[in-house]
Amino acid sequence: MVSPPFVFLTSAKSSLYHEIQVDACWVKKGGAFTGKVRLAIHRAAGPELRAACIPLQRFVLEFVAQKEKPELLRRAFKLPVSHVIYTIGPIYDIDNHPGVTLRNAYRNCIKLAKESNIDYIAFPAISCGVYGYPYEEAATITISTVMESDGDFKELNFPAPLLLISLYLRLMASKGGVGKHDYTNMVFKISSTSSLKIQRGDTTMWSVDGTSDAIVNTANEKMLGGGGLDGVIHAAAGPELREACYTVREVRLGIRCPKGEARITPAFQFPVSHVIHTVGPFYDNENQPDVTLRNAYRNCLKLAKESNIDYIAFPAISCGTYHYPLEEAATISGHIFTTTIVFRALTMALDGGGGGGNRGDGVKDFKLSMSSSLKIQRGDITMWSVNGTSDAIVNAANEKMLGGGGVDGAIHRAAGPELGAACYTVPEVRPGIRCPKGEAKITPAFQLPVFHVIHVVGPVYHVDNHPEVTLRNAYRNCLKLAKENKIEYIAFPALSCGAYGYPYDEAAAIAISTVMESHGDFKEVHFVLFEDDVYDAWLEKANALL
Repeated sequence: MVSPPFVFLTSAKSSLYHEIQVDACWVKKGGAFTGKVRLAIHRAAGPELRAACIPLQRFVLEFVAQKEKPELLRRAFKLPVSHVIYTIGPIYDIDNHPGVTLRNAYRNCIKLAKESNIDYIAFPAISCGVYGYPYEEAATITISTVMESDGDFKELNFPAPLLLISLYLRLMASKGGVGKHDYTNMVFKISSTSSLKIQRGDTTMWSVDGTSDAIVNTANEKMLGGGGLDGVIHAAAGPELREACYTVREVRLGIRCPKGEARITPAFQFPVSHVIHTVGPFYDNENQPDVTLRNAYRNCLKLAKESNIDYIAFPAISCGTYHYPLEEAATISGHIFTTTIVFRALTMALDGGGGGGNRGDGVKDFKLSMSSSLKIQRGDITMWSVNGTSDAIVNAANEKMLGGGGVDGAIHRAAGPELGAACYTVPEVRPGIRCPKGEAKITPAFQLPVFHVIHVVGPVYHVDNHPEVTLRNAYRNCLKLAKENKIEYIAFPALSCGAYGYPYDEAAAIAISTVMESHGDFKEVHFVLFEDDVYDAWLEKANALL
């Protein structure tokens, strides 16, 4: 265990000078840095630890004169570890070269531990408290220095605040792993009977006992499945989950779970007993997103407690397409978890997590304007959604609008029979024709996770005259209708590229150039493409045009 040795400074300053200096660390009379970490360690170890430190005062004062940083190893007494290692980190805004000093603090602790045959060592976040070291810079130095140890220890632990843990995990991931050690499965005691675990992994594979465990799903307000983690959870749980969600009472039209609230269902084909569904905030779009995010976590925990859940696993709510900054989200979740002691274990699974929207496979982002982006991705358009209230998918329909093959059939099956009934009520412009080629109509989405479906009919390439004009009109009329209905997020398939035989590269050029005309009318325009060849053609054309 590593402790900042402020105890030395407290006693030494009163007997020698009005103020003493350790490197550039001023400790003024009556205002010594005492630090919660040091106090907690001394209280837990008992008075014997302080007594053992007193003979070292002269040794510390010699280091004061030499402007160096001591690392001291003492017995831990009543602490459950065998030793305490003392080190002094830099004050970020005062010391020259604080990065060098911080790195030396970690290196010398590791060196002293190795010389003393220590197998397991736990560090606090050195200098990240009153010494003001920025978390991200400190995390970078910490991880890179620890990686130098290269197998000298069985375990190195960082019982740091959750904010730092998220940074540590992201840094470890960016380093591509560190060989023999697993730093991505961390356990923290919340109380004598409750623990917090942070790990990388697939939430859908997590379970404890199958009877009192639950995973949290980052749903949308319709609760009928979507993209990203939401879609993965629905796919893994089987169709029964969607059916159970559909029976949840709507609090208002199309809304089963408002943002910040939570609902619970059985888990069906999952290895856990329950799924808790919650909807997090859009970071850039909402007033007080921190309040909504905090409520989302709290309501999940409240619902789990009411349902006698002992073990619960969370993804990183709202940190996906909802764009919540990782550091801020980690701070909020960390505060909630560390004040919650009613569960045997809380787990944060940091892969595959959070916040609605189908990021899809191979998603590529392109800027259309300062406020609008184009996203091209592989995936199933029937699973795509963003928020369930201002999003729409485009259906490659036929002129009758009563369902058909390909994506048209898939959308009608996923939306349920209500979609066919709604399409049937669209007036015919001539016998058997509800939506002529190049035009567009809009309906509710019913059991789909989005709010609307826009139906459009593209040209048959080898039959129609001027198919390029019809295809461009199809995209334009979809965008026009979406704008009129205040749609902010829209997803297209590759219109006319299936049975209608439109060449992929020509269709991609028309689709992307037409979308570019929208000039920021939408926050996001997606192309969700099922076939690899179509995806490659769209990506190549987007790179050329954008």
